[in-house]
Amino acid sequence: MFGDLGHGFLMTLCAALLCIYEKKLAWLAKDESMRMFYTGRYIVLLMGIFSMFTGLLYNDIFSRALGIFASGWAWPTDKGGEGITVEATKLSHVYPIGIDPAWHHASNSLLFTNSYKMKMSIVLGVIHMTLGICLQVPNALHFKKRINILHVFIPQIIFLFSIFGYLVFAILFKWSTDWYARDASGDLTHVSPPSLLNMLIYMFLSPGSVSDSDRMFRGQAALQTFLLLLALVCVPWMLLVKPLILRREHQKIISEGYGRISSHVRVSTESEGLGGAVVVAEQEEMEEDDFDFADIMINQSIHTIEFCLNSISNTASYLRLWALSLAHAQLSE
Repeated sequence: MFGDLGHGFLMTLCAALLCIYEKKLAWLAKDESMRMFYTGRYIVLLMGIFSMFTGLLYNDIFSRALGIFASGWAWPTDKGGEGITVEATKLSHVYPIGIDPAWHHASNSLLFTNSYKMKMSIVLGVIHMTLGICLQVPNALHFKKRINILHVFIPQIIFLFSIFGYLVFAILFKWSTDWYARDASGDLTHVSPPSLLNMLIYMFLSPGSVSDSDRMFRGQAALQTFLLLLALVCVPWMLLVKPLILRREHQKIISEGYGRISSHVRVSTESEGLGGAVVVAEQEEMEEDDFDFADIMINQSIHTIEFCLNSISNTASYLRLWALSLAHAQLSE
């Protein structure tokens, strides 16, 4: 859903009316063109609410700037002549919520908002995925499966935070740092704003080394190496530990003489003298072993591979928020 406070309000209003008067408007479900909108009214309501929230962060209302607070930039009173570029002056305060409305009038607005929205999409995506992983904990507690917390939830959350949690930290660190600050002698304290995409790529291609253009803080190379090794350790942890523990517990049960007993009834006929045949039912007790270690390993391998791949693909898929917002901004101009 694109972020626009005005368009999101209209969508929220329409969906709220459908939810409030759903019985009176039930006839809409019979209309082919309105059926999907009526049956999905609660989803549309949530989409409208979050579109308003995102529009507040983007500071967009019907594709126009919304100046609720005082801007942190001041344009010069002398605009100059045609074709002359003027620069805004940075004030002592910052805009408290969302994008400063002064960016809507800047010639480099698209360059700034693209970077901002792309990074914010990654941050929101990692937050959503973290919430999804954390939902395993109440499930494991409810079904009393402590092994799922220790050897499924913990390695998954460590793996996610080692790579994409570090990326979110780098995004917030880059946002909160003044890359053009100067020291007492007038020299720049930083080389240049780092490229986070290059930083993440070379974190895998050349672990243990960070170029000067991508360095953000001291000890960054060592931290990235540690996080990469941590992520690699989590893969066999997710893959092997749970099946091996289940196998050990099963073997312990079998060695103590416990097993699953099932009853079977065998029916046979026996002749009794000259009088014919008599049906005889004999009950047999047999031990069954329904534990299949190969099946558990295959299942765990599928879940491990799926989680590792989904961590990458789902994070990248959240960039569609950025792409949709970009299309909305360009079409509204």
